[in-house]
Formats: sequence, C-alpha cells, structure tokens
Amino acid sequence: MTYSKEDLLINKLFMQTLFVMIIAELSTSLASMLDGIIIARSFDKYAVASYGLTTPYVNMMKMLGGFFATGTQVVYSQYAARGRQQKANEVFTVSAVIVAAFGLSLAACLFIFADKIALLLGASKDAEHLLQNTSDYLRGLSFGLPLHLGGLLLIPLMNIDGDKKRIAHSLNAMLIVNTCGDLFVAFFFNGSMFGLALATSLSYVCSFIVLMLHFRKRSSVRLILRGKLDFASLADVAKSGIIPAAMRSFSMIRTYALNIIFITFAGAGVLAANTLVRGNIKAVPMCVASAIGTTILSISGVLYEECDRRGLRQIFRSVMKVCLGPCLLIAAAMFIFAPQVVAIFGVEDIAEQTILSLRCFCLGLPFICMKMFFVYYFQSTRKRLLSYYSSFAGEFLFVVSSAYLLNRLMGDFGLFICYPAAEIIYMISVVILSWIHAGHFPRCIEDLLFLDSDFTVNEDKIMDISISSPEEVYAVSERAVNFCRSNDIDKKKAMYTGLVVEEAAKNIFQHGQYIAGKNFVDLKIIITGDTVKMRLRDNCRQFNPQERADMFTDDKVHNIGLRIVSGASRRMNYTNLFSMNQFYVEI
Repeated sequence: MTYSKEDLLINKLFMQTLFVMIIAELSTSLASMLDGIIIARSFDKYAVASYGLTTPYVNMMKMLGGFFATGTQVVYSQYAARGRQQKANEVFTVSAVIVAAFGLSLAACLFIFADKIALLLGASKDAEHLLQNTSDYLRGLSFGLPLHLGGLLLIPLMNIDGDKKRIAHSLNAMLIVNTCGDLFVAFFFNGSMFGLALATSLSYVCSFIVLMLHFRKRSSVRLILRGKLDFASLADVAKSGIIPAAMRSFSMIRTYALNIIFITFAGAGVLAANTLVRGNIKAVPMCVASAIGTTILSISGVLYEECDRRGLRQIFRSVMKVCLGPCLLIAAAMFIFAPQVVAIFGVEDIAEQTILSLRCFCLGLPFICMKMFFVYYFQSTRKRLLSYYSSFAGEFLFVVSSAYLLNRLMGDFGLFICYPAAEIIYMISVVILSWIHAGHFPRCIEDLLFLDSDFTVNEDKIMDISISSPEEVYAVSERAVNFCRSNDIDKKKAMYTGLVVEEAAKNIFQHGQYIAGKNFVDLKIIITGDTVKMRLRDNCRQFNPQERADMFTDDKVHNIGLRIVSGASRRMNYTNLFSMNQFYVEI
C-alpha cells in the first residue's frame, strides 16, 4: 500500500502519454527537416526560396487547425470528465462539421487563387523564377488541406479515447509517404513543386485514413458524430482554442520583428544562421517541449475538473523530472555535437555562426519545456489571463526586447543568447506572479500551481491511497471506514463506504486483467458535511462497475456487493479517459 504523496497512476499516465506525444511530434518534425534537406540538396535555389515563401501559409494552417483541435480537446475532456458524454459528443460533432466546411472552402480558394496568394507571400520580388514554383506548391497542398485539418481535430480524440498508439502510427505513415513521395518527385520529375506538394497532400490522406480506423474498435466512441449540432458550444471551444492561436500569432510576429533586428544590426549571415536553427534544426529537440504542452493540455484539464489538487502536484513533479532529465540530456548532446548537426545542411560559409546559434538555443531548452508547461497548464485550468500573458510575454515581448538590448551590449552574440535569456526572464516573472498570488515567496510546488484556497476541501477531509495489489484491498476498506468515523460520518454510511471500496477495487483487480507492478488503483475519498464522495481511478482493462451491477439486477446472488453499492449510492458515474477507468460514487 502506498501512502506517499506521489500519485503512481498519474505519473505513469503522464510518462506514457508524453512518450507517445514525443513520437508524434518527432514524426512531423523529421518530415519537415527531410523536406528541407531534400529540396536544398536536390532542387535549385528558386525551389528552395519558393518553399520558404510558403512557410507563413503552413504556419497559418497550423494555427487555424490548432484553434479548433485544442478548443475541442479541452471542452470535450471537461464534459467527459463530468460524465456528460452526450454533451461531449455534441461538442466534437459541431467542431467536425465546421472544420470540414472550412477546410473544403479554404482548399477551393487556395487552388483557384494560388497565383495571387503567392504574390502576397513575396513571390512578386522575383516573379519570373518564384511565382510559378510557389503557386504550383500551393495548388498541390490544396488537395490535402481538408484532411490535414481533419487529422488535427481527430488526434486529440484518439488520446482521450485511449488510442495513443494510433497517433504515432498515423504520423509515421505521414512521414513515410511524404519522404518517399519527395524522393520520387526529386529523381523522376526533375523537381516539380506541384509534385512535391501533392506528395505532402497524399501523406495527409494516409494519416487521416489511419486515424479513422480507430472507429472500427467496438470500444471506441463510434457514435460520436451522431450528436446534434449545438452551435452554442462553439463559444466554449473558441475560448479554449484562442489561446494557442494567440501564441502562434505572437510567435509569427516575433519572427518578423527579430528578422528586422537581425538584418539591421547584424547582416544577412547572422540572420541566415538564426533562420536555419530556429526554422529547421530546432525541430527535433523541441519535440520534448511540444509534447509536454500537448500532454499537459490532455491531462491537467481533467484533473482540474475533478478538483484533484494532488494529481496536479504530481503532474508538476513529472514535468520537472523530464526537464531535469531527458531535456538536459538532449540539450547537452546537441550542444556537444552542434558542428556535426550543422554539417548535415552543408552551410560552410555560415557554419560557425549557425553552431553558436544552435548552442545558445540548447542552453534554453529546459526553460522552454517549463514555459510550455505553464502556458498549457494555465489554459487547461481556465486561467486565461495568465495564458495570454505567457503567450505575449514568453513568445514575443521578452525575446524581442532581449535581442535588442543584448545586441547593444554584446554585439552579434547578444542576438543568439537572447533566446535562453528570455526564457529565464519568463520563469522569473512566473515566480513573481506566484508570489503576488500566494502572498508570500513560493515555498512549495502548490504555490506555483496558482490554485485558489477553496479549490478543494480541507486536507484533513481527504483520504488518498494508491492500491498496488488485490491483497491490500481489505486493509484499505477498513482504513476508509475508520477515516469516515473520524470525520463524524455515521456508522452505517461509513460501513457502506468501506463496502464500496472493497467491492469496486476487488472487481477492478478481478476483471481488469491486473498485472503486478504495472497496474494501480488510486482511491480518493472526500468528506463534505455528511456526504462521502469516492473516486477510484485505475489503469487496468476497461471495466464499468456500475454497468456490471445493472446486468444482474434480477440475480439475488451474483454480484450482490455491487448491487448493494448501487442501491446505497446517491450518485454513481463511470468514465474512461486517456486509458484510465474513473468510477465516482457519492453516498
């Protein structure tokens, strides 16, 4: 039996989800890097320039797709965590319809007006060489645009519905198809930009098909698209989705402002070195930071809805372990082998500057990971002002102001070191804001979580235990009874509480395909007045105690314990989110 403050199940869930998200981020990052390397080494300079001109369009698509995907993920998980599955389905349904209509309309416009869009993106500066290549590339992308946006919307659902591996499979399919298609076009079609983009569109189609295969599973949310079109829920989706959209917007504005500062005070060489690192090489180490953000968004919103203060503390601990472990190792490896990494891109004339830029980026990587935690944590816990602050200050203000001031003091080196400096300044600002919120200098993890004093009931009224084996169940049920009695709960209700714990946990271990050392049951009991609230969370096979009790209502012998639990409860609710069973009982 585990009485420590460490929540074993939350930590395990975080690490499993993080691993899958890193694979997903790595797949897309490698695809981007391979595109850049193939085009740079196989095509002429005008093809490379045309590819670069489409970057703002690609970023805008990611921003729009992320707006709906993030907003839907947050709102869907909040409703599902409260047991309102039908409402959650309606949120996803209306988002899917809007994204489909939006994607088809945008694709048609992109195909028809590709020439004009190419001019707006900058092809007018050398239209003879750039206009045709850029417009061809945009037209090729238009074929896969609707399914690309659809994939961005589906990926959060896969994670919520416990099919994390499918995310990695779909993005690996995208990577393989895109790379093979690029190589085929490069060697057999003499550098056709339309062919390159068409290969990318085909990779989006394959990725979307792999995601849709999820709905063949009997246990999946197969009826998710049959909910009514509740357009009122779009307001909640927009409130949650606007924050990452704003973050990407500030990132784009930051890039523009830094380009002006770099070219004005340092010249084209420093700008090129910075562009290569920030636009391409950083993609792989940034996978961990991006995966942290996605994982936090997936899990902490559910924990916040459950008022699970301890779970949120454990999430913070898990993030710190990643920042002080894998992030530091990746940063150290990239710092040491920076010359070898830069050599892959064949930029001898600016190699020294690129190496310096990469090493400065590595210094700030652990701080970037922590910033990603706070940005998405603030969003998932409805602290929107702090999220907007993090997007504006963390992604724009601190970086641009640091670049200008440090360049005045340190020359070109100041432009490269501005990135880790800005991340450190942001973390200092979070500590100051926490100081203001708590009324004292942060002394523990809880002070950095910005939770209100009434977020949960008094800690004396909460019992938290992680059960790691069936043999511990009876002792835990006895402890639950004693806990209730010590908090003035009458004897009958206390005995019912012990019965709930014993029957529910026993059945979880019995029917959930328990594996020693791998599966756990986390029990939380909250006393509010004369009401006892219990939540059992486990990572065993999907098992619904309430459904099993209802199956044997006419059998006076079979599952008598569960039937007594059902009869004695004011409220029972079961959900399965992120491959976790959550059984809520109120007596």
